[in-house]
Amino acid sequence: MGLTTILRLRTRRQYLLVRAFRRRRQLTPVADRTADLPAQPILLFSTVRNERMRLPYFLTYYRRLGVTTS
Repeated sequence: MGLTTILRLRTRRQYLLVRAFRRRRQLTPVADRTADLPAQPILLFSTVRNERMRLPYFLTYYRRLGVTTS
């Protein structure tokens, strides 16, 4: 990787970090459902892509750990 590529990537990363910092307060909840949660909820947040084959096993594993769907 050349020096110009490294500098370009570094500049791009710095720009994205500054942009994310400036826009951090623009996110708002669509619906606040925290009052509907049980006393000790087990929450799972996951981002998947192209995981159709593994998804059933993934869900089974976490359901055995106590994660439920609502």
